Amino acid sequence: MTEIKIKIPEGLKSVLGEIDEPLYLETLRKIAIKKYKLKKKKYYQLQKRIKVFESRYNLSLEEFSKKLPDTKKAHDEWLELTFLSESLKELKANLSKLERIIGK
Repeated sequence: MTEIKIKIPEGLKSVLGEIDEPLYLETLRKIAIKKYKLKKKKYYQLQKRIKVFESRYNLSLEEFSKKLPDTKKAHDEWLELTFLSESLKELKANLSKLERIIGK
């Protein structure tokens, strides 16, 4: 478990008073939901970009890697496609963690 310290301005603290743990957890859950929505949107954007590459060459990343034409453009596109693919995997793992937090 990670400990988080929050500094609250005195004026706000006097209005809010003591905040108990359930309220913090509810707030963190709301943040997780918002992050999930943003990351899900990014996930779909990455999927779309990958599909553009795959349809351009009519090959998956794995197939493209094996049949990579020996051109600068093909190498540049392979690098970009590999980056997008790795980003998508990382994002999928993060989405999975967030789904457990928010109960999806």
